[in-house]
Amino acid sequence: MTLELTDLSVRFETPRGCVLAVDRACLRVEAGERVALIGESGCGKTVLALALLGLLPRNARCSGGAAFGGRNLLDPRTARSLRGRQIAMCWSNAQRFFNPVFPLGRQISEAYLQYHPGEKQAAREKTLELLRNMGFHDSGRICQAYPSQVSGGMNQRAMIAMSLINQPQLLLVDEPTRGLDDESRDRVVECLLGISGASMLIITHDMDLVQQIAHGVYFMQEGKILHGRGCPQAFCVSGADDGDLDV
Repeated sequence: MTLELTDLSVRFETPRGCVLAVDRACLRVEAGERVALIGESGCGKTVLALALLGLLPRNARCSGGAAFGGRNLLDPRTARSLRGRQIAMCWSNAQRFFNPVFPLGRQISEAYLQYHPGEKQAAREKTLELLRNMGFHDSGRICQAYPSQVSGGMNQRAMIAMSLINQPQLLLVDEPTRGLDDESRDRVVECLLGISGASMLIITHDMDLVQQIAHGVYFMQEGKILHGRGCPQAFCVSGADDGDLDV
């Protein structure tokens, strides 16, 4: 299914007036595509992703269009019905998002049980399988480990596993390589490249990641998505498989 944004704007009502965070953004991700969204910190990238999930604070106001498979993501009930299942978010700095007092495996399994109550055995099997797919040969040990007991790169790969456990059709990935050393970064990139069956919108500052993984890229500045050559609304990655970036 296709993700399509048409003149999407997000404003925040504050005591000092209205703040425009996303300004008439147009963006398209086709089924099976990996598309990057890059831009400086504070330009509106994460706000845009949260708008697609229906996770903006109450003082946010959205206008324009945002649809996935023809379904209106700006409708709160629609966003809630898709979130966590057909559309999932993979957060950066994963250790901040994992609960420090519960093992990783339990938290990954709970993401499945939320939508499949009572299927504890299936949840465990899927958790172990996904962790193996993320390169953990000792998946049983990782299941029992707490977030503080593994590295940042391991937490990030576990976060990818959790975001995939309900087999989403669209994965929103927020800065997956932020703060990682080279070895951990390479393993995260390998995991992302190994994902099949899901489209991806990848928010990142990492241009090397864009070259390695993206089929297309949009540049964002001060809430606006810039237009470039090659596509009517995007700077395109030409020959993404061989690492040539056309910008």
